[in-house]
Amino acid sequence: MLTAALFVWLELRRRFPMVDIRLARQRTIALTNTASVLVGFGLFVSFLGTTAVLQAPRSTGYGFDMSVLEAGLYQLPGGLAMAFLSPVSARIIRFRGARDAMLLGTGILTVGFGARVLLDDTLWQVVGCAMVIACGTAIAYAAMPSLILAATPAGQQAAATGLNALARLLGTSLGSAAFGALTVGSAVTDLPTGTAYTLFFALGAITSLLALVAIRAINPTPPQA
Repeated sequence: MLTAALFVWLELRRRFPMVDIRLARQRTIALTNTASVLVGFGLFVSFLGTTAVLQAPRSTGYGFDMSVLEAGLYQLPGGLAMAFLSPVSARIIRFRGARDAMLLGTGILTVGFGARVLLDDTLWQVVGCAMVIACGTAIAYAAMPSLILAATPAGQQAAATGLNALARLLGTSLGSAAFGALTVGSAVTDLPTGTAYTLFFALGAITSLLALVAIRAINPTPPQA
């Protein structure tokens, strides 16, 4: 955080900054970047939490005792869904606009996390919720650049999209840090408790809902012709 604060201070003092922080404070850009951090956070909440649950021993009461390969294969449907939704997301953006597309993505993300908090008894519930979360993430991620580009002058679009990519990375980094804090802090006999994972996925639901609220606060723009 100290490094980030120093970077912002230096950029505000430069005549020709590498990243125009003043531009980043523009309403649409700021709200989109905020949502990007939150969606990135949710992506890693799902990825890390689901992988850990699939590999945890059955003796924990919540695990499925899978190998690394097996856990990866059960995550494959979510990855395939994200790839399949790329052209679908583009059509949504074209006909409904990037804001509506991101509202849809963050809405699906919120529903997926809410379901994951409640549904964790069977393998298919866990995998199904992870797939729903992946779908929401794919749609939201596809819409982010369009929202940024629409709100940015042509000469500054590269810097603006780069800053948005940084916001996504910040979100995933925070998700990893939260995973370590919650699971290690609640570990019993070197294994996290089931309550820790419930709290972790509940945190994903909260951040997804906050992302939805941030995008709703953006003034709607008409879809592209």
